[in-house]
Amino acid sequence: KELKKLSFASPVIFFSSNLEISVTSSILKLGVVEYIEKTIFTLPRLRNTITRVLENSMGLMLAK
Repeated sequence: KELKKLSFASPVIFFSSNLEISVTSSILKLGVVEYIEKTIFTLPRLRNTITRVLENSMGLMLAK
């Protein structure tokens, strides 16, 4: 909620070990670009997500 108040838009990736549906649902409603559950298997997914978000952000910045 606090990030939305800032004057610049920044993509947010939420990385947590909390798997409760109510938490996940409320986080996604806030507009995060990705929610990744922390497990020993998430490093490749985190890397891919960060790469995708950065590529999308750079494309948006270049289009302006």
